[in-house]
Order: sequence, then structure tokens, then C-alpha cells
Amino acid sequence: MFIPNSMTDLDTIVLENKDKLLLLYFGASWCGPCKFLKKNLTDDKLMSNYNKMVSVYIDVDNDNFSDLCKTYNIASLPTQIITILKNDQLLNIHKLEGFNWEKLISMYEDSLKYLKDDSSDDKSSESNSKTNDKTSNSNSKDSTEDESSSDSD
Repeated sequence: MFIPNSMTDLDTIVLENKDKLLLLYFGASWCGPCKFLKKNLTDDKLMSNYNKMVSVYIDVDNDNFSDLCKTYNIASLPTQIITILKNDQLLNIHKLEGFNWEKLISMYEDSLKYLKDDSSDDKSSESNSKTNDKTSNSNSKDSTEDESSSDSD
């Protein structure tokens, strides 16, 4: 699991894993359900079953991510968002609020189809700074593809 300390760190993680699904996991150290989710996401043996996804822990108490939390309308913890970098922009596929491991795995399995569609997109690349700017700017858009998959537990 990646734990960025800044938006620059997060942009780097996104760019380095553009061939995988990204699980943006919003949590906090004081959140009980977040601890259960984090335990699963840091279990290497368990996560080896989901090797097409990279987990990124976003600490909601880190002031560097306050705008990101607003952009994604983080209202409860934990919140998980499965996203992928497509055409230099983040495409949000699924959002889940609360701790529901079975639902998260179901969302992962459904999201795999976006990787198959992505094979031709990886061949075009731009400079890192230009891509970095576009990635950061895409966070200000609500591009959730499937709003009906958004659950509250």
C-alpha cells in the first residue's frame, strides 16, 4: 500500500501505476472500520489475489489532502474509490463508503474490464510535468462512471 504525503507524491503514484486500477482509500488513524480495511489492504498474501490494483491510503487528517477530500465528497470513513488513469485523466469507476470487503472485491472484479480496454491508451505518452498537471486538474471533476454503484454501509 502506498501512503503519499502530498499531492505530488500522489501524482507520482498515479503515473507510475497507469497500467493498474487505483484504489484511493480515504481513512484516518482514529477510525475503527478504517483499521480493519487497512489490515486487509496491507496483507500481502491476501492482496496478491488482487494484483491488478494498487492501494493508496489518503489520510483525511493530512492537510495536504483537504481539497482532494472535498473534490471526492468524502463524508464518511472509510471511503474507497476505484479509479484508473485514462487519456491523462482519472476515471472514477466505483465509490464505496464504509467497510464492506465483499462489495469492494465485487467492485474490483467489475473494474477489471477497464484494464482490458486500456491496452491501446498506454502507447501514447506525454512529458511527466504535463501529465502531472492534467492528473491534478482531473481531481476537480466529478467523473464517476457508475453512480449507481455508490453504496453507503
